[in-house]
Amino acid sequence: MGGDIEIGVTGPGALSIEGGGTVTTTVGVLGLTSASTGAATVTGAGSTWTNSDVLFVGVQGSGTLIIEEGGAISNTDAYIGHASGTGTATVTGAGSAWTNSGSLYVGNGGVGTLSIEDGGGVTGIRGFIGSDPGSIGTATVSGAGSSWTNSGLFFVGDGGDGTLEIENGGTVSNSFAYVAWRRAPSAP
Repeated sequence: MGGDIEIGVTGPGALSIEGGGTVTTTVGVLGLTSASTGAATVTGAGSTWTNSDVLFVGVQGSGTLIIEEGGAISNTDAYIGHASGTGTATVTGAGSAWTNSGSLYVGNGGVGTLSIEDGGGVTGIRGFIGSDPGSIGTATVSGAGSSWTNSGLFFVGDGGDGTLEIENGGTVSNSFAYVAWRRAPSAP
């Protein structure tokens, strides 16, 4: 495909990648404007969505992202609930993977929800839950084998309202974590 992809610009839009299908884009956007809803589902081993740049799940509208049954997504930074938007992302099932080569923001000006369950995995350099004033971020990591792995810093409540739940054998790892952090002048 190549180039940018915007799913849900002025109304509803949906993308489904399955059966080993692959989509390659530069920037990915789900739910661009306030009147829009955008959804993307990546299902099954070998099914991939590769973004060479940023992925937005809910910018001013509503965005939904599902990675399941061994599907995979990659990007640089990713934002769930950006600006005034609402975003929900679910990574579920063994082998299902979301790879961020930069930072993952759950609630970055908007309302963001991340669920990692039943052996799903998310990786990145830095993680933020509730980033910037007015943001609401919630992340749940549940079930044996479910993981959110950050090689760098991890913030729960970075100027916004952040909630993290780890349950039933789920794991979260990072180099250092800040909880109820008002604002870091700069994150190394």
